[in-house]
Amino acid sequence: MTVICPNFTKHPDKAIRFLEASAIKKLVYAGSYSDMYKAHPDIENGWPYWAEHYSSKAKQAHKDFMRDLNSGVYPTIDDFYEGIKKLLKPIPKGK
Repeated sequence: MTVICPNFTKHPDKAIRFLEASAIKKLVYAGSYSDMYKAHPDIENGWPYWAEHYSSKAKQAHKDFMRDLNSGVYPTIDDFYEGIKKLLKPIPKGK
């Protein structure tokens, strides 16, 4: 099994954190919360807050991305990380 290190557990947008945790649960741990929590206690501690934030304040782009994730548009975790780049704020490139 591939070792996963969550990239967005400290991201300022809690909806992004929730999307990543959902992808890890679905794509890496075959939907098992307990396996994910054992491997990533930082996700277990933050999950309830991220889920609440997502439920109440997610933008349409977040909801569309979650729909794509659940429908199989991103079959692997690497595909997920490639796809989520479109939701991240642009990186300043200098002047």
